[in-house]
Amino acid sequence: MSRARRVRGAGGMTLVEILVATAVSSLVLLIAAGLYVASLNMERRSRTAQELSDVSIAMESVTAELRQTTRHPGSVIVRDEDTEQGRRRILAVLSTRRTGWTFFIYDPARRELRRAESASESPVLPPPDAGRVLARNLTTFEVASDGRLFTVRMAGEKNGQRISLQTQVWPRNE
Repeated sequence: MSRARRVRGAGGMTLVEILVATAVSSLVLLIAAGLYVASLNMERRSRTAQELSDVSIAMESVTAELRQTTRHPGSVIVRDEDTEQGRRRILAVLSTRRTGWTFFIYDPARRELRRAESASESPVLPPPDAGRVLARNLTTFEVASDGRLFTVRMAGEKNGQRISLQTQVWPRNE
């Protein structure tokens, strides 16, 4: 028996077999790692898209309240206010569906829009953390009026993705 056959028959692996096994296992590991990274990126994009879709839900909430208010002066108040936590923009809307006011509070430092309600007949401003958060990652919240028509602008940004919304609202009630 030749010497090459004895070594091969002894149950060992040749160098070529070891190199092929290493190449195949490396290829499998690369594919698995690529799939894992892709799934992480897809999950991050999905979470970002969900958070940015909250901006459109917040826009719907603001426009619904503005549609239900009256056109009388003083039924909608927009003002900026300085607090201990920083500057915030407040939109106060007199509700016609129930007694009281609805407040939309934009905090640029936190990049969030909150909604709070008050049963008071006068627009007493709520504390900065009042209400529930409608949208996070909000970069712009503006409300302008020409006396009859309200223009609302909102924009949000996260992880390089942006959303920008603008709408015009006419109050329905006299």
